[in-house]
Amino acid sequence: MEVREPAVPDGRDIVMIGDSVTLGSAPELVEAMPGIAVEAEVGKQFGAGVDRVERLARAGDLRDYVVVALGTNGAVRDEDVERLVAAAGDRPLVLVTPYGDRPWMRGAQEALRRAAERHPSVVIADWQVAVNRDPGVVGSDGIHPRPSGVGTFVAVVEDALLRASTLSP
Repeated sequence: MEVREPAVPDGRDIVMIGDSVTLGSAPELVEAMPGIAVEAEVGKQFGAGVDRVERLARAGDLRDYVVVALGTNGAVRDEDVERLVAAAGDRPLVLVTPYGDRPWMRGAQEALRRAAERHPSVVIADWQVAVNRDPGVVGSDGIHPRPSGVGTFVAVVEDALLRASTLSP
């Protein structure tokens, strides 16, 4: 029996919902994972992202891997995270931790980490840890990646997708 090495899923199998951090990284995400569906907008709230994933799931349009990079613009409630997990169903769900000094950020980071502890299908893409390791990857606003830091953001997402690929049946 041949043992397959884990690999980042094909971009055509990934949908990523995000805010301005994702929007600014979209060209590099598409370059790294051709075919990835990136839906991102400035100011997007976590609940709105959950609504979008639910709509995609109901329409039968949710791809095999779901990546959500939200929490930069407001609080993340546990009940919204649970709705997101339910909408993703048996698909691997990658949650990107937000980074920044806003009052709600710590709670958002903790809510995502709690979800990963509760649900084996949830994988954390730890943007927060990546920035803590190298604060120079973010710009002067302390949130958005510098052009030179976008590669780090993409690498964090790819690493989580690689780990998520081992969960997929």
